[in-house]
Amino acid sequence: MTVPHLQSRLRHLFPVLLVAVAAVLLINLARDNLHDRIDTGKARHDMQPVFDVLPLKFDNDLLADRITLNDLPQNGPAQVFRARQAGQPVGVVVMPVIAKGYNGSIDLAVGIAYDGTLTGVRIVQHRETPGLGDQIHQLKSGWLDQFPGHSLANTPAGNWAATPDGGQFDGISGATITPRGVIRAVHAVLARYRTDTESFFR
Repeated sequence: MTVPHLQSRLRHLFPVLLVAVAAVLLINLARDNLHDRIDTGKARHDMQPVFDVLPLKFDNDLLADRITLNDLPQNGPAQVFRARQAGQPVGVVVMPVIAKGYNGSIDLAVGIAYDGTLTGVRIVQHRETPGLGDQIHQLKSGWLDQFPGHSLANTPAGNWAATPDGGQFDGISGATITPRGVIRAVHAVLARYRTDTESFFR
């Protein structure tokens, strides 16, 4: 092959190679961008209970403004997500708050307004019996809807129990251990919050 023919072929191949390189670069860029979006979407999905239990107005990054507490009663480390409006504390979400269920631990997300009033409770994870203890789950019933609005100020200590035990909160037929565990865990985190509210916002 003569030099002119080789140069001619190279001139024709160069645009093809250029397009191929650009395509590879674009595919890699799209894949990285999609991977980041998938990771962000998964993180948002995992953190959805945080937003579900705190229906208050706030202007800070709730997922970034958080601390770890290691001294919750009968609990391992828990994340505290702090909500603020114009720099002032609005409320917190504590997750997981661990309750004792019939089949093991129940992980809760608990929302608390700054004044100590519950804003919401959600089940994050549980192993309770289908058709019985699992009726506490928000997708199975409205049992958790009885918590918002309660606080230690407006609900006496003796009322923090299921109605079969003389308390104020509905029980679940055929599953006494599960609701007891959830009520006790919610009451315990409220008590810890009242003891030293400012430590939740330090």
